[in-house]
Amino acid sequence: MVETINTDKDCPNKDSYSAAITIPVTEDERQIFEWYSNKYGISIITDFKEALFEKKEDDYDVMIAEQCLEEMKRNYEVRKPLEDLKKELGLD
Repeated sequence: MVETINTDKDCPNKDSYSAAITIPVTEDERQIFEWYSNKYGISIITDFKEALFEKKEDDYDVMIAEQCLEEMKRNYEVRKPLEDLKKELGLD
């Protein structure tokens, strides 16, 4: 059986929203969402929004880090430890 979370009660200014999203969930999932929202005193919709945006921010951070790493690989030469350089130059 699939339950649908009714978020109308969670949206105090629901008339100001331009879209609503229905998320089918199992009864077990619904109970978990309700438990979490009750435990932390937040609405289910607020919990979903925060989790969604946090995931998007994390994905964006990973993308930027990967781009920086690629740029570093392209623009910087490989550095050798000082001890290796001393050996190459006969300074040890």
